[in-house]
Amino acid sequence: MKLTERLSICWRILRAEPGNCMEHADRELPPADGDEMQALMNQNIKEMVLVFGTHGHSGFSASYAIASLEKILRFQPLRPLTGGPEEWGETFDGRCRQNKRAGNVFIGDPQRFEGQAYDIEAIVFREPTGSCFTGKGSAQPVIFPYTPRTIYVDVDAEGNPLDGWNREGVYPGWSCGAKDDTALRTLSRLSDEMGEEL
Repeated sequence: MKLTERLSICWRILRAEPGNCMEHADRELPPADGDEMQALMNQNIKEMVLVFGTHGHSGFSASYAIASLEKILRFQPLRPLTGGPEEWGETFDGRCRQNKRAGNVFIGDPQRFEGQAYDIEAIVFREPTGSCFTGKGSAQPVIFPYTPRTIYVDVDAEGNPLDGWNREGVYPGWSCGAKDDTALRTLSRLSDEMGEEL
């Protein structure tokens, strides 16, 4: 941000009147009750609420801004990944590269999907208790453009998927953003060929 933009934010903050959102934050944030960390967290959140309130959002614009802000703060992309060279970080371990826009997407590992890009958080396993984990079978191949997504697969107490999938290859319900038959056939072939190697 330019200095003039930063100064503009400061000016808006100095002139801001606490609104409904700040009143809601005051009601909902847990009392600190001597907890220094909670007091600091409450203060930080109220500062963000104050800044948000200076923009005059309501209805649609507020929903749009909140959804976008949440993704940005979680380091998630707002648009589909392209797979272009500018999206990849430096090579590590001599072969793999991590996507700069989505840290859960990698490319270049010859032992995973023949070096094709893959998402390590594509499949999340959900235990009967509701606890979730990733592990063998979580990584799935992706085809660009790709919007990261996660499929939750229910498992038994031993971690075995209830739908009968053996956690090998491409998950039967995974489309990886594939929009045509050729891409889906490639996925099917990868699933058949890679089997135990994944």
